[in-house]
Amino acid sequence: MWFTGYPYASTFTSQNEASVESYLDSGGNFFLSSQDYLYNAGLTSFGENYLHIGSFTNDVRQTNVTGQNVYSGLGPYTLSYPFTNYSDRVSPDGQAQLAFYGNQGNAAVSYAGASFNTVFLGYPLETIESLSGRSAVLERTIDFFGSCLQMSQHFFLPLVEKK
Repeated sequence: MWFTGYPYASTFTSQNEASVESYLDSGGNFFLSSQDYLYNAGLTSFGENYLHIGSFTNDVRQTNVTGQNVYSGLGPYTLSYPFTNYSDRVSPDGQAQLAFYGNQGNAAVSYAGASFNTVFLGYPLETIESLSGRSAVLERTIDFFGSCLQMSQHFFLPLVEKK
């Protein structure tokens, strides 16, 4: 578990990206849930080469999402924000897959690589209204990462964000 201790700004810096790149290059897996990462950083080489984001649009305000591909059968989930909804539209590049589709378009990306897997949600995981929904998303993510048997190889970064 990695917590930066920051509010919405500087939640995942270029130094953080470099650390996670090393972790992924050594065979790790990474889950990032953030409505402000792309707002703050833009589409960096980490976003392109590790999260496999092809494009994004800030602040589209997703209010529901439904699982696709790896997350097929999950949802639809209502997103409930205890803070301002600045969620993003985020689309996969040619190597990744759409993970969730929302009422404002693509909402999340999953990437299955030869040595690592990543998932990026363009909305905060904690806004999935039901505990059972949040649990189902995390369980599917752990399965995608190779199950709980090798949990030491998994890396999660949930970000609590407020603008």
